[in-house]
Amino acid sequence: MQKWEYMYILAYQNDVKSINEKQNNYEKNTLPAVLNQYGGQGWEAVSACAASEGANYWRIVLKRPLA
Repeated sequence: MQKWEYMYILAYQNDVKSINEKQNNYEKNTLPAVLNQYGGQGWEAVSACAASEGANYWRIVLKRPLA
């Protein structure tokens, strides 16, 4: 049976604020840039929903197969 690992991104509008609750300090911290970066590492976005932090905040869940 396939096993998965998961992570989540917290974004405000188009800016990534944290990844797995760790402050985002990347130069390219726009949501498309971060999703492309992790997509290149095998991560797939599987869910996006409004976050409880307030208006215009989004939580995006990603997963990839465990090796």
